[in-house]
Amino acid sequence: MALPVDLPGFAFRKARLAVSRLVETLAFCADQSKATMKAGEETTCLVDFWMQETMKAAAEKAGEPAPPHTASKVFGGHLFDFLFASQDASTSSLLWAVTLLDSHPEVFARVREEVAGIWWPESDRLITAEELREMKYTEAVAREVIRFRAPATMVPHIAGEEFRLSEDYVIPKGAIVFPSRYAGNHLVLFIALFTSLIDFKRHRTDGCDEIAYVPTICPKDNCKVFLSTWCTRFPSLS
Repeated sequence: MALPVDLPGFAFRKARLAVSRLVETLAFCADQSKATMKAGEETTCLVDFWMQETMKAAAEKAGEPAPPHTASKVFGGHLFDFLFASQDASTSSLLWAVTLLDSHPEVFARVREEVAGIWWPESDRLITAEELREMKYTEAVAREVIRFRAPATMVPHIAGEEFRLSEDYVIPKGAIVFPSRYAGNHLVLFIALFTSLIDFKRHRTDGCDEIAYVPTICPKDNCKVFLSTWCTRFPSLS
């Protein structure tokens, strides 16, 4: 965390200039993806999938001015926002997932049992989206992690209008909302793979479970663990 002093030599100025350079780099990546998708090549990353949908929507409005969000620099800025907004929050959730699985061995065992009934490392294949949806208990564990240790405690929002969050609950206009369910599928996938491939033992110290604000939250000791292989062999996807 740095003081917001926008003058030469201060960390804030260096960070602001670094953002500009990163956006230019990501805009170049967007250009490359745009060229790849125009050539009809296969999608190979999330940027390609996003670009493919963007270009499809633009094609449906042929003859009209291109939407502002399709410009490569704007696209690069959005990519930067997604990268910046996700890394700290996702890291926080991964650390708490490992921490809480260590302190609840009965939950850890049940997750491992559920995943083993659906996917196993020796199958030498990726976990599919359909299999991920079958892991109901593992998904519940992931949701409990981000409920119990919501990473974005310092990013409150105010609802500008009523918003239906689920069939049972509507967020009222004017309510203060603390967003927490970042990258849910990624967290479920991490827990499934971690419990299937790895055994671990946490190095516990006094106060290790206390909350540190950085500015998302994480265990005070950054969740130090000793890792060992649990599966008979790691999957081979070659």
